Amino acid sequence: MKKISSLISAVLCAAILVPTTFAQRKIETAIRVRDLIVAPTAKDFGKQVKIIDFTRGYKKGILDCDVTGDNCTVMNMPLLSQVDLRIDKDVQWMSPWGCYDTSITTVISTALANRKKSPLDFQGRTKIFDSFVGDAAQPKEIKQLSYVYREGKKEGAGEKENGKVVQHLYFHEVAADMSNGLIIQKCNPYIYGNCERATNDFADSFRHWISTDTLTNEDIIGWMEKGYVVMIAYARYKPTVGKTMVKNIGDFAILPGSKIDFEFVGQHKVVFSGFRKGAEYPLLINDVGNGKRYYVKLSNDLSQRDFGQATRLRPVKIDYPNDSKKGGANTKNYLEYEGEGKPDDNVNFLVHFDGLRL
Repeated sequence: MKKISSLISAVLCAAILVPTTFAQRKIETAIRVRDLIVAPTAKDFGKQVKIIDFTRGYKKGILDCDVTGDNCTVMNMPLLSQVDLRIDKDVQWMSPWGCYDTSITTVISTALANRKKSPLDFQGRTKIFDSFVGDAAQPKEIKQLSYVYREGKKEGAGEKENGKVVQHLYFHEVAADMSNGLIIQKCNPYIYGNCERATNDFADSFRHWISTDTLTNEDIIGWMEKGYVVMIAYARYKPTVGKTMVKNIGDFAILPGSKIDFEFVGQHKVVFSGFRKGAEYPLLINDVGNGKRYYVKLSNDLSQRDFGQATRLRPVKIDYPNDSKKGGANTKNYLEYEGEGKPDDNVNFLVHFDGLRL
């Protein structure tokens, strides 16, 4: 099921469809019909973080921190947008699905720029990815993003190189490229989705599917403090409130109450770019949907959310999503943007989180 979920994730938010002219027209039509499924983050969405001090002065691994170590940003992380108009024209049409590719590009670019233990020379597509040189028209990271889009385009078309179908460029392949293709796990890092983790003396990479377990703000901060560049996938859900009968907590009474259901409306991926410990929204993200930064928090307690007047005076039953086979979520764990959490706002349930350390 995890393999199926990863493929659905790619279809919904990364371009892996056959890029013929006819297919392109069908895709463009699908965008208009299913705009909620593939829509990038709106340009004016939410409470954007407009200024970040990137010269705090105290370096801790991949982090630039203030003297307390409680306020940090990840160094050398590009702020990318999946729909950047500087992306190569032959793959620009793929950008509405590009949140996954753009998040992957952000993570790999940042990890390579901050690498400590990696060999001076490495191989494969990682070497190609790192070899691009920016210019006035396209900075290095836009050339890298165009390359990742193009590799996804080849995968979708079923193209072969050296007798093998081109795969999605992903962190496990990057880890293997650091050590002549070798990892300690018994899986193939050069087949997308074949590994959950890929580790060697120079690198570590993982993808963890979130179900009944809980991922906390402290967990994400801990990964960054250990030198990992981390991204997360979430599924957007629209809450709807209806009526039902609810058993009252602490007794046997069955009372009229409210039922909260969730309608799956799309997927998205973002990259963690820093933190401020102790804040209500402690995690800083780069949202590749619009190329903006936001503070967010992770939680599994929806009692903090306001779902409207009907849920304030009566007992509430929450039907959490359980549709990971459709590309959605299967958890109570969610991500909330600072300034969101109003009755009509989406609930962003977590799907998987991924990391790379070099």
